[in-house]
Amino acid sequence: MSKQKLLLFAIASMARTALYFFRSLILLLLFMLMAKPAAARITLSLNGQELSFQQMPVGWVFDSSENREIERWRRISTEMEYLDASNLKMSYAPGMYWLYLDLSKLPTSDSVLYLEVRNPHINYLGAWLLSGSTVVKQYALTGDHMPFETRNVNHSQFVYKLNLQNRNNLQLVLLIDKRYEQLHLPLNFYNEYGFIKYQRNANLLAGLFIGVLVFILLFTLFLYFNIREKLYVYYALYVLMVTGYIFSDLGFSFMYFYPDLPSIADFSRPITLSLAPIFYILFSRSLLHVKVHFPKMYRFTNYFLLFFVACFIVGFGIPNAGTVRTFWLIFMQVMMLISILTVFIFSIASLRRGIKYSVYIIIATLIFTLFTQIYMQYITGNLQDIFLTRNAVNIGFSIELILLSLALSIRFKNYKLEAEELLVRLNKQQENIFKTISNHQEQEMKRLSHLLHDSVGAGLSSIKFNLEVVSNEPVQNAAILKSTIEDVSTLTDEIRSISHTLSPLLLQKKGLLNGLKHLTDRYNRTGKIKIWIESIGSQDSASFQNELLIFRIVQELLQNVIKHAGATEVMIQLIIEPQIISVLVEDNGKGFNKADIKDGLGFTQIKELATFVKGRFEVRSEINNGCSVSIEFPNIPNETTDKSATGG
Repeated sequence: MSKQKLLLFAIASMARTALYFFRSLILLLLFMLMAKPAAARITLSLNGQELSFQQMPVGWVFDSSENREIERWRRISTEMEYLDASNLKMSYAPGMYWLYLDLSKLPTSDSVLYLEVRNPHINYLGAWLLSGSTVVKQYALTGDHMPFETRNVNHSQFVYKLNLQNRNNLQLVLLIDKRYEQLHLPLNFYNEYGFIKYQRNANLLAGLFIGVLVFILLFTLFLYFNIREKLYVYYALYVLMVTGYIFSDLGFSFMYFYPDLPSIADFSRPITLSLAPIFYILFSRSLLHVKVHFPKMYRFTNYFLLFFVACFIVGFGIPNAGTVRTFWLIFMQVMMLISILTVFIFSIASLRRGIKYSVYIIIATLIFTLFTQIYMQYITGNLQDIFLTRNAVNIGFSIELILLSLALSIRFKNYKLEAEELLVRLNKQQENIFKTISNHQEQEMKRLSHLLHDSVGAGLSSIKFNLEVVSNEPVQNAAILKSTIEDVSTLTDEIRSISHTLSPLLLQKKGLLNGLKHLTDRYNRTGKIKIWIESIGSQDSASFQNELLIFRIVQELLQNVIKHAGATEVMIQLIIEPQIISVLVEDNGKGFNKADIKDGLGFTQIKELATFVKGRFEVRSEINNGCSVSIEFPNIPNETTDKSATGG
């Protein structure tokens, strides 16, 4: 099946599911993808000006052998034909080409020229200067299947220095071997000044491309380390693949990274170009939340990615020769086109639903596809060799990445704004919690003040009065003195009780369960109420902070029972597990209607405490059927408030 039929079949299958979404844009993309690419061909230029085959005749001979010696050319040169505008289609050929250029026809008087073969991915490239049948100069056989040191000039492209002092009878023979692969062959002649100018501009352009891509890569990594989302990992990998492709496409990877490993040079460009669509799909669907909004499309992309990866592995396991290899290269190109169409489809669907950033994906995809087609038309000779057409793919990649990086920048800005708004809300919530705690402390101080005034103050006044009487008549008032001593003892016990109620020393010395028993014994001694405590689980799994919180909750609930419930029996149940703590307090009091709960019942402070520790607070009560209060909160250890840190 031909390349065009494969492409049409794949696109038609995808299009059936896509016609519902923005048909006009999809038809535009299909038109761009289906633009028929003719086979790549030879182009000629002198100091940047295009040369026609009438100005510079070029002869050619196809050779299916692997003999790369000049004698082979001499034997088959009689079969030579001259090129016109369309009679040589060099891509995916099952052999190599010999080219013959009559240098005397070059429209220049310069004695020294530089020939640049602007395709650093030719497998084998040979060159000979001839004068008639005599070899004037033989250049070293080179190519990206050979070490970089075989290059005749230290340059990322293939460059030859030509001495044309005796140019009247001087010919150049080139051997081009890139069998079973796509081949584009620009042959560019420069004088010394023109070559220096071209090299300066080319290096500037390459530096600009690589600089922009490296900046985008570092910026993406910065975003990832700030937000920690997989989205940025996928994008960073995509940028890395694009950077690797451009670096390889310009010939710099082989020149700087692995000059002695031509096997890597042969695969670096197709590997990076094949992996880029995978990471682009992963990035795009993460940015647009395809899993949430389009689960069917998400599952389809999962299957497609698995199939793509399988094809990728199989493709690079096929020997780098033969028609099977040619078919597989074309098939992988079709897969890449389908991946672009897939992203475009769910981006259009996302735009219809008003999902953020879908416009950026659509525009970026269209721009890259447009520039890809510009480059395809350039290498087929349908567009002139200018800066834009020559670098169309790299420019398309760069614009695409700039757009996507802009989208990520806006997303990061929105993320920061949302985080700041959340921080303001949290600060407000924290402020309210502090106010609640302050109010609770103020109420506790008032309660303590009343307690000291009514109990301790009155007791001290009585003792003072008795002591004044005793001091006047000590012998006659022995009974008063004895009673006063008893009052002092009682007052001491009461002060100790108040101190234990307000201080964590009781918990530090006796532990939670004994501390609660000490608290309930005070009420049980009155004979008006009976309080039971049941504990389940290990107290050792709770931090001192949690024990203190439990103690305060039970203390507050018991005060509510004594003050409001009129109960005679109370059951306290504690469940302390490694992950959760549960407090249940039930009484047989008069109960109440839950709809009539008021702040005066004392539940507000307990509920706010439960909220503060991210817990759950629940009240169940009916009139004349008692009340049940349940509180659950996470058992999170706190080293700063651990028992060992508080001493005791």
